[in-house]
Amino acid sequence: MTTVCDRFLGGTIEVATEQLRFRPSVYGLVLSGNKILLLKYKAAVRWTLPGGAVEKGERIEAALCREIKEEAGLTARVDEFLRLTERFFYYDPSREAWQAYLFYYRCTPLDLDLPDEFDVADDATSEPRWVDIQELTPGDFQADGEWLVSYLTHYLTEFASKAVRNGSLA
Repeated sequence: MTTVCDRFLGGTIEVATEQLRFRPSVYGLVLSGNKILLLKYKAAVRWTLPGGAVEKGERIEAALCREIKEEAGLTARVDEFLRLTERFFYYDPSREAWQAYLFYYRCTPLDLDLPDEFDVADDATSEPRWVDIQELTPGDFQADGEWLVSYLTHYLTEFASKAVRNGSLA
């Protein structure tokens, strides 16, 4: 039996189902005003959220805080669970196939200053950046671009409404 997986570098591939490994993972939408924290995998050109695998015995929110620190050098607070998706993917660089469960959370950064790229502890990601949400399209993301842009558009509407109510946005 085979399973069709999305390839990390684009397209799809069929792999033997017994080749699949389970991977619970967690990703953070780290938001500050009209900006979101994004980064890139060194083997890809599209943006991704900070996050990654949950280690055995590790609590999911602790894993997310660890991943944000490793990949972007920031400390963040996990605020709200947003979504769970299942994804079958093939990671071309290591030739591994995964049945992944992706947990998404909204997060608040506790600091905003990104370190120099060489100070980031993760060797698979690079270029952590604060990106203006309004400039993003679904095709800018490595995965789940449609949902991310939809959520971020909703978030911006809420953010602007709160700013108007508080008198900080004309």
